[in-house]
Amino acid sequence: MIDDSYGSYEEIHELGTAPGKVFFDALSAEITNISNHSSQGSTLNLRTRFMNAGDLKAVLAFPADEQMPCTVQGSLSNFSMPELNQMLVPVYHTEIESGEVQKMKFQFQYDEYRSVGDVELSYTNLRVKHLKKNPQNSVNKLVSFVLNIFVQKDLDKSDTKEKRTGSLQMERDPQRGVLSYWWQSIASGIKSVFHGQSQKK
Repeated sequence: MIDDSYGSYEEIHELGTAPGKVFFDALSAEITNISNHSSQGSTLNLRTRFMNAGDLKAVLAFPADEQMPCTVQGSLSNFSMPELNQMLVPVYHTEIESGEVQKMKFQFQYDEYRSVGDVELSYTNLRVKHLKKNPQNSVNKLVSFVLNIFVQKDLDKSDTKEKRTGSLQMERDPQRGVLSYWWQSIASGIKSVFHGQSQKK
């Protein structure tokens, strides 16, 4: 059992200038069936406040047979998107000015080589801006204008599920840990949602 705990994750991207960070408050979890002789496998049930701005729930299953893939499914609700700027600004030089995630559902399976699954995303009032790579982080108005053309402001529950869903696919970087693998897997699904809207990368 894990109760009322805290976790954080930092990553320095090859294109970034400083570490990006995400954190988890009010973290509670139960891990069941930890064993070296059971054929049932282990399960992790997790509940936390993501960036202290959204409710995150996830269930992770780890089969006893190492030839079988692990699975992850979960959801994030009522999340204020500007909280992601702690990761986006130093890594991607992009800042979210406004936006609210109503609901994000994700499910995928993974092994030591790749992950596959999907992400369903509903949000409102999204507005982004791109920053120049300088100490003052001044706004690149041209890139920001183009970004906001191709990023739909609203994608809410009134839209079809097909419109809100993106494909999750990620090749694992063996130099990085499993937290990075999970994070990048979900991020690939979110990118797919946006790419599907504009029909462009």
